[in-house]
Amino acid sequence: MSTIAEMIGINKARVKLLVKDNKDVNVRTLADSGKGKYYTLDTADPKSVVTTETSPRIEPSALEMVYITDPIPFNGINFLRKTVMATGFDIGPENSEDKLEAPIDEFYRNWMIQNNFKNLVGDIVVQLCVYGNAFGEHLPPKVGNKKKIAGMKLVNPSSIDYKRDDANHRVIVDKSGDPVAYVQVLNFPVENASGDYNKVTIPANKITHFKLYTIGNSLTGIGLVEPMYKTSERKLNIEEGLSQSIFRVGFPTRIASVGDLTHEPTVQEIDDLIMKLKVSNYEDVFGLPYYNKIEILEPKNPEKLKDNLDYFVDTQVACVGVPKPYVTGSGEKTNRQTLVTQTEMFQKTVEFIQERISFYFNQLFKQIAEIEGFKTWPSLIWNPVSVQDLDSKAARLQKYAQSGLLIPDDSVREVIRNLEGLPSFEGNEEQEEQKKDEEEEVTEYPEKEDVKDVKDVKDDKDGKE
Repeated sequence: MSTIAEMIGINKARVKLLVKDNKDVNVRTLADSGKGKYYTLDTADPKSVVTTETSPRIEPSALEMVYITDPIPFNGINFLRKTVMATGFDIGPENSEDKLEAPIDEFYRNWMIQNNFKNLVGDIVVQLCVYGNAFGEHLPPKVGNKKKIAGMKLVNPSSIDYKRDDANHRVIVDKSGDPVAYVQVLNFPVENASGDYNKVTIPANKITHFKLYTIGNSLTGIGLVEPMYKTSERKLNIEEGLSQSIFRVGFPTRIASVGDLTHEPTVQEIDDLIMKLKVSNYEDVFGLPYYNKIEILEPKNPEKLKDNLDYFVDTQVACVGVPKPYVTGSGEKTNRQTLVTQTEMFQKTVEFIQERISFYFNQLFKQIAEIEGFKTWPSLIWNPVSVQDLDSKAARLQKYAQSGLLIPDDSVREVIRNLEGLPSFEGNEEQEEQKKDEEEEVTEYPEKEDVKDVKDVKDDKDGKE
């Protein structure tokens, strides 16, 4: 289905004229706004063939373990989720000049409340970053029309995949190149009509498939963990070696030499010395013949391993797309100006994730509208992202006010209150007016004869004493 420039104000006869009255082309009204109708035409089947991915990919369960066990992707992805969700969102018409009908707006808002929409979106952010995919199954109502979409439930990406051909493992697609179904594989038996004891087949139109990044004809998304998978694996191995080296500094390996050229040791003498070393601790003292020696085998320069670790950490940070000080919590080596630039780029990453989520939810809202018979549907709209340093913003605002480019009116006050988390200006009008009146009043000073001279006050004190 493809829209012809969303032809506002062009009637159906004009659309048919554009396609030369071809009766095989389906002309359908999608929406009717105040300015005119939106029409769409069914597209023909493509001549190109969808190849899908053939190169091996990392298993979702392996990506999940990296997120769980490695602090860098764990902290970076969680920071991304907090930042994405902190901006907040709302629903409304895609075009700010249009207006969503009140009953339709109320329907979608109730739908979001029933599905705990904020937590749902937050979980989708994490799954997109970890797996590159999030699968939302459409839930029908318990009673009534089973074609309706009453809710959405996320399916674990580690257990679901496209329905594939058993012979060549390719994704089964229709003539348009779209997957026909998804299959969830379980580790326990379930009852289903397909005959597979541990598989559940779900039609493609019952799943909203969220994807973060895609490449080529691949139908599977790419997240933030997969590009760093090998790096994380190597880094964890180095960390294991570093921890063993540090352990050996405190608890070094001891080597015992028994006997020399003139004193051939017996097996019993060797076993006795080894046993003494095994049961000894730092407080034990014992003497040995001169031909017996004990040496300590210490790791050489274990601190150099840490320098190698920094390289792998930097690579992981680059994959996550979050400034390093935010991920590691250490900013002693960070240049402030560099951090400002990194923060601006990080803001673009947050906006991209929000756009991807909005894209797929807008498709879902459209699907719900078609089932419910609505002519219009809302869009998921995010509030502007702002990750700027508040001190730098305050300094800029102060300069603008001093130069006369910014007049501190009520709207400016409201913005500053929101930035600082202060109560809204509304409701404080009386206090502000009262304060303004007090400032405008001319202070009346008492008559001169009523004011005592400092010398008189001092004399009064002396008299009392």
